[in-house]
Amino acid sequence: MPSYYFSLLLIILSTTGCRITNETPIFELNTAGVMAGEETGGGVGGGAGEAGTINAGNMAGDPLIGGTDIGGELMRPPCPLPSLLEDQFTVSPGEVINLDARGSFDPSSATGEPVAYEWTIIQRPEGSRSVILEAVMGDGDGVGDDPTTPTAVLIPDLIGEYQIQLTIVGADGSTSPSESCPSDNTIVSISVIEMGGLLLELVWDTPNDPDQEDTEGTDVDIHFLHPQGEGRWNSSPWDCYFANTEASWSMERGGNPILIIDDNDGSGPESIILEKPMWTDEVSPDDMYRLGAHYYSSGGQLGGTDFGVSFVIARIYFGEVLVWEQLREMTATGHFWEAAGIIWTASERRVVEIDRYYSEIPAE
Repeated sequence: MPSYYFSLLLIILSTTGCRITNETPIFELNTAGVMAGEETGGGVGGGAGEAGTINAGNMAGDPLIGGTDIGGELMRPPCPLPSLLEDQFTVSPGEVINLDARGSFDPSSATGEPVAYEWTIIQRPEGSRSVILEAVMGDGDGVGDDPTTPTAVLIPDLIGEYQIQLTIVGADGSTSPSESCPSDNTIVSISVIEMGGLLLELVWDTPNDPDQEDTEGTDVDIHFLHPQGEGRWNSSPWDCYFANTEASWSMERGGNPILIIDDNDGSGPESIILEKPMWTDEVSPDDMYRLGAHYYSSGGQLGGTDFGVSFVIARIYFGEVLVWEQLREMTATGHFWEAAGIIWTASERRVVEIDRYYSEIPAE
C-alpha cells in the first residue's frame, strides 16, 4: 500500500478513536470517495472475513471531503465567492465607472471562474437613465454588457446616489448572493457630485409616449448661452448645444462648457458642465449666462408618431448644490423655453428666473 494511503489512514483512525492492530483491515481510497478494506482478519465495516468500509463523509463533516455529516445530513456544496476590486466611487456626472469582479471565485468551475457576472442598478436618482455597458467606444457610444465577462462600465448621468448589485453564477448553477449563498461583498456605491462650477440639466416626461425607455421618443435639447451671445441661440461659438458640444469660450483649462450627456429618444437627461465660469460682470455689467430648452422633436425617430406635450424640468447646480429647478410644459416641435439666467461674479452667484416661451427659437 502506498505510504500516503497509510498516513491518511492514521489520521482517520486517530480522529475516530480506533486502534491499529493486526485485526484492523488496511484501507485504500476508491474512486467513489470511500475507504475500501483489504481483508486481514475482522472488518471494521462487517464481520470476520469481510472487507471494511469507511464513508468519507463521516470524517467530522469535513467540507473539503464532502458527502454527509455525522448526522447523515447532506452537506451544502461550496458557494461561489463574489469579489469587487473597488466598491466606493465619488465622481462627477458623465465620468466612466469601471466595475470589476475579476477576483470572484467559483469552486465548482474547473478554471475557478464563474460562468456569469450580473450587474443590476438597484438605486439611482429619479430621472436617471444610465445603463450597465460592456465598454464605451471612442465616439461615446456604449456596447451592451456581456455577462460572461467580469468587467463592465457605468456612466452616471445625474447627481445623486447610485448602487450596483453584483451577482455571480457558478458552473453548477448556484448564485451568490442568494438565500443559500449569502455574501456581503456585492454592492458598489457611487456618489455623483459636481466638484465645482456649474452643472445644467434637463429631464422631461411625455405622457403620451407609452415607453420612454425605448429608442422611439421625444427630443428636448439643452442650450447654454454665453453672455457675449447676445441672444444668438442655436449658433456657434456662444451657444453650447448638440451641434456645438465643446464650445470655445476660453483659453483657460476648464473654461469651456461641454455637453456631457445628450439624449434624443425620450425623457433625457441632457447635461452641460462648465468647470470654471468667467465673471459675467467682466463681459457686460448687465448680462449673464442663459439656460434654454428647445423642443427639437415631439415625434418619434422611426415611425413619425407625434407624442405631443412634454413636461420639462430644468435644473441648475452650483457645485453639487441644486440651487434652482423649474417645470415647464412644452407643447409642440420647434418651441423654445428661455428658462433662466446665471449671474456669476466675485461677490455674487445667483439664478435669475426668465421663463419666456416662444413658438420658435428666438432671433437675435
